[in-house]
Amino acid sequence: MRILSYRREIVMKKICLIFILILTTEIYTQSDYSEKIENGINLFNQEKNNEAKEIFETILKESDDIAEAHYYLSRCQFRLGDLDVAIEHGEKAVELDDENAEFHFVLGMMYAEDARDASIFSAPFIAGNIKEQFQRTIELDPDHLQGRIGLAQFYLQAPGISGGDVDKALEQAQIVLTMDEMQGRFLLSRIYIEKEEFNKAEAELKILEDMYGEEPEFYYFYNNYGYFLLNQGRVDEAIEKFKKQVSLAPEEANPYDSLGEAYRIKGMPAESLKEYKKAYSISPSDRVKEIIEELNEEIDNN
Repeated sequence: MRILSYRREIVMKKICLIFILILTTEIYTQSDYSEKIENGINLFNQEKNNEAKEIFETILKESDDIAEAHYYLSRCQFRLGDLDVAIEHGEKAVELDDENAEFHFVLGMMYAEDARDASIFSAPFIAGNIKEQFQRTIELDPDHLQGRIGLAQFYLQAPGISGGDVDKALEQAQIVLTMDEMQGRFLLSRIYIEKEEFNKAEAELKILEDMYGEEPEFYYFYNNYGYFLLNQGRVDEAIEKFKKQVSLAPEEANPYDSLGEAYRIKGMPAESLKEYKKAYSISPSDRVKEIIEELNEEIDNN
């Protein structure tokens, strides 16, 4: 009996030693990954995307079931322009951690980007993916502002056959309005334009102008306001809004581009040319170069 008891003690000691080794290894590994993930996130936040990418790839070679590593690798790949791989890792992150609202939101944004170049055959499938991810985002976190904006944008832009619904977009915009007035009113103005309720749209735009119209970081608002007026044939008013945009963002090319377009519609080629040349000097493009050539020819012929 003593021999059997002794053997049991040896076996139990071996079992305990194995468990201790397993637990110690798991704790060490998890701690090691946490430190690596933190380093990767710091590099990502510094926009050192290739360096961050290498860290997350190394982690996933050792263990492919770390959702956070897949999530950040997805975002690195997106920044680096590889959308297909970004989506692949984004999907893996969601698969491993379905309870993380931010994972779903970012994946939804990537699907939305993918939809820009989708064929008519794949677009309905991608649209369903976008909607699902944004819906899951706000299901997990009802206060996720960007998730609600994303869902509203989906309802506004998607065709009806793919789930688009302007009234549902309006419903989300009303909720966004209670969370962030600026973004809510901006969204409402777009929805009212889509519904061709132009008086309501302009009422929202005027409120936004009164509240934020002098803030330089809000300059893009005047681009939207200007084109709203331009599309209604209110060219002179549009020109004033584009001028305001130029005054708020004189280092940006787009305000000059928009003002140049309005002058061209107004029948003022010399003024238009001047603005397009400014836009080109800030950000050269083939499109603007072509317009400049057309305007020079037009002026010469007159």
